[in-house]
Amino acid sequence: MKKMIILSCVMATWLLTAVGCSSDEPVQPLPEQSDVARTMPEYDMSLPDGVEAVDLGLSVKWATCNFGANHPLEYGGHFAWGDPTGKLWSGIGIVNDNGYGWNSDEYGGNPPMTKEISGTNLDVVAQHWGNGWRMPTMQQAAELCNYCTWTLKQQDGHKFYHVTGPNGNSIDLPLCGTYGDSGDLNHPYRFSSGPFAQEAVGYYWTSTIASQSVDRSNIGYKVKPDVYLAWAFILNSNRGDITHEGKFLPELRCVHMTIRPVHHK
Repeated sequence: MKKMIILSCVMATWLLTAVGCSSDEPVQPLPEQSDVARTMPEYDMSLPDGVEAVDLGLSVKWATCNFGANHPLEYGGHFAWGDPTGKLWSGIGIVNDNGYGWNSDEYGGNPPMTKEISGTNLDVVAQHWGNGWRMPTMQQAAELCNYCTWTLKQQDGHKFYHVTGPNGNSIDLPLCGTYGDSGDLNHPYRFSSGPFAQEAVGYYWTSTIASQSVDRSNIGYKVKPDVYLAWAFILNSNRGDITHEGKFLPELRCVHMTIRPVHHK
């Protein structure tokens, strides 16, 4: 496999640079999960009847739709990393001179219980779809980015990438945006604000934890050195064809992104 090119990309405007505050200011928790859930969308996480596993000529097959969707161009759900219930919207966070932190007991723990959750009990796809379906690893997502042809298209007012594999088969990935930090320290749902950047950017989780040594300088906000991030791949509509561009970004695991499941061959 050719060396994967990992590029830092400029974050969308919804991710604002962290604003400093006194380090001795008390941490104010978000509302309990049950209170937050009433304000956020709920998704059907059952396996759709029409979903197919498409062989693109890569190491795994890719689903024809996102997790929580019923057809290829539907957004589907937005999920936190390492939440097997698919319903967790809560988070305790503060921005200070040392950067971001949040409730480390959730989203796989901090440090995480495992650095790879594909197919495990922390994998929301494996828990709800089963039957060999799971989240893609970073390596599998890198194959998709590096070995396929990516063409930006538009249909019925929706932008999406038409992704053609080495064998000529293809899938479509919509630009679903994300739920994430509002940038407002006083926002009651700051870790579940959005959706941001829909029809402009697609944010897709992988199942792989980022190394603590990964360069965090271009993420767009400060992150405490002891906080573990996870890899996502970013589909920016301003880039057009992204063939051979592994546009991966380490992100806070409480940010809610879409997931495109994979299946073993």
